[in-house]
Amino acid sequence: MGVHAPARVAVEALAPAFWPSIILWMTLIFGGVLLVMGVFKGLHHDPVVGEIDSEYLPSREAVFRLSVAVVLLFIYYFLIETIGMVAASILAILAFTWFSGERRYVVFVPVAILLPFALYYFFTAIAHVPLPLGYFELFRT
Repeated sequence: MGVHAPARVAVEALAPAFWPSIILWMTLIFGGVLLVMGVFKGLHHDPVVGEIDSEYLPSREAVFRLSVAVVLLFIYYFLIETIGMVAASILAILAFTWFSGERRYVVFVPVAILLPFALYYFFTAIAHVPLPLGYFELFRT
């Protein structure tokens, strides 16, 4: 999202969407491998008892936390286009930090605000990579 690619590019590796696509596919492949490894490890049979070893099965809390994290990621993805990368990142960092159990607001609130602005400055001013601003596109100079 936010990467506008021309219809034709002379060298595919120089296309704006090339590396984000590579990273996406690598993440999907490695995530799938980790998922399969986790399932097979969870289905480990104890040769003595003959049952599934419950030591490797995830707890209900772990499954709940993973589900909430996935939902938060989807919300973040859809907020990027609406309110922009910076505002969505601030909200995402706040949500994930709070959800992970951090309660030192003096530490994580400034980080959640400053980090997206610093990354926005780096990508737009130094690397010259445009980032989606959502509604804030109107205020861009």
